[in-house]
Amino acid sequence: MARNSNVITLALNPKVRELTGFFETEFNYAGSSAGSNVLSGRVQKPNISERNLTTVLHIQNGQTVALGGLTTEQDQKRQEGLPYVSEIPLLGGLFQRRSRTNERRNLVIIVAAHIVDPSGAKLSDEIQKLRDTARVVMPAEARDALAGTNATKAEQAAAAQSAETAPAADSAGGTPWKRNGR
Repeated sequence: MARNSNVITLALNPKVRELTGFFETEFNYAGSSAGSNVLSGRVQKPNISERNLTTVLHIQNGQTVALGGLTTEQDQKRQEGLPYVSEIPLLGGLFQRRSRTNERRNLVIIVAAHIVDPSGAKLSDEIQKLRDTARVVMPAEARDALAGTNATKAEQAAAAQSAETAPAADSAGGTPWKRNGR
């Protein structure tokens, strides 16, 4: 992120691991000594599928982004029927049922990005606005010189305003209190 910028660059690589079932495998284990027994057997191991998404984003502070594309689809066919009778050619079809299911799942990942200060607190909009519009602090000598210039300008403006009102009173025939007969 650049200084005084609300743009956040995110490099995202989410991974999804899902247990899809089990498969059996055989194992053989022979002991280290010559007289030891050999162990063998079958064990079930998990079958895990993994999907991932890689992207780089540039977003504004406080925005939320939805990432998609991690889709899975399962197509299952099942055949059920009355044992032995459903296997008879031609007549077996009357005693069985076939079904097909198609399941599609979409995973949407929602990411909200916020700029945080070193303590971990979110920068509020006011602080972010102050940070973005911060000015350079002037030295005391320059500030005093500018204040003197502003005071001189204010005095000149007051003098000009009083000069504008004075001729208006004279053109009406003297001072205002004399016009009313006082």
